[in-house]
Amino acid sequence: MAEEIGGAFMTDGTIYKRLGVKPGDLIYFLNGHENFFRKVKAYMPEGVRIKRSLAPDEKADLIFVWPEAGGAWTDLFKVMMALMRPNGAVWVIIPRNEIAIAKGTKIFFGDVQNAALKAGLVDNKVSRVSEKEYGVRFVRRARQPIPTDQ
Repeated sequence: MAEEIGGAFMTDGTIYKRLGVKPGDLIYFLNGHENFFRKVKAYMPEGVRIKRSLAPDEKADLIFVWPEAGGAWTDLFKVMMALMRPNGAVWVIIPRNEIAIAKGTKIFFGDVQNAALKAGLVDNKVSRVSEKEYGVRFVRRARQPIPTDQ
């Protein structure tokens, strides 16, 4: 399965534009597929830093996460909010519905969106990641208070 992650759509050099990456951004991969990580890294503009862990004082511009079925997603989103900059975003990578059903995976957009809303995030963009997965970008609500320590 790892070889299909990212697929051909990532080889055109525009992935960073679709994902909203800007030069100098700090991207945090909470978890995910190694092939996707390598491909994303290969097509980023200069100055973009991609990390698999953050120092206690670091905040990410973009966070990528592959949630696990049956997880405490609202709590996961609250953690992501604490790790992202005020104008940052979280990309949640989930299987397409027919793939989730075929695999017996219990990860569906409605459940993920509901958990994000409860945590204070809203979805504002969707982008294909592979033939089997897509990403949904979540950001803070416009009126969501931003913690003062950020």
